[in-house]
Amino acid sequence: MASKRQTKLAIRYSRALLGAFLRSGSAVSSEQKDQLNNAASTLIKVGEALGRDKEIVTFFQNPTISLDLKEKVLSNVISAFETQDLVAPFISTVLKNGRIGILAEIADSFMNAVRVATSVVAVKVTTARNLSDEEKGSISKMISEKRSGELEFEWFVNPEILGGIILEFEGKKYDSSITGKLSVIQEQIKDI
Repeated sequence: MASKRQTKLAIRYSRALLGAFLRSGSAVSSEQKDQLNNAASTLIKVGEALGRDKEIVTFFQNPTISLDLKEKVLSNVISAFETQDLVAPFISTVLKNGRIGILAEIADSFMNAVRVATSVVAVKVTTARNLSDEEKGSISKMISEKRSGELEFEWFVNPEILGGIILEFEGKKYDSSITGKLSVIQEQIKDI
């Protein structure tokens, strides 16, 4: 879990990268949207690749290893992915500034910033079991009727909610799960 300071830094870095992509200040074109999504995807993949192995994390955090060697290793990691002109130098700057340890947080923050810039609403749907395509379509349609803009769904299964559904989007959580309802009843009983 990132500290508040790391989260603030991640947001600053992600805004800087977003600003580099959107210098014109006008509405985001479909070409820019594709570039932003590709950049976010690359950042997430590189962040996952660097954070997956404890030895790699230790390598990049070790102050006795030269920056040149770290840059060479990072360059090899980045070369495994299709990157755009801005992404590789950005990641290199993150390394030079000693912030490579928060690259995953930067990637998440950048993805959120891209969603905002492109008017995409991320919707997290959690259910107790896998849903059929028909059920997913029904939920998608219901939310689409209530929200304008493009919706991006993430589907999760958590048997611990017992039944029902939990929706999370636009910073709000709508808990219609059995576990959630039982928690409300439990709180009401405590007040008696």
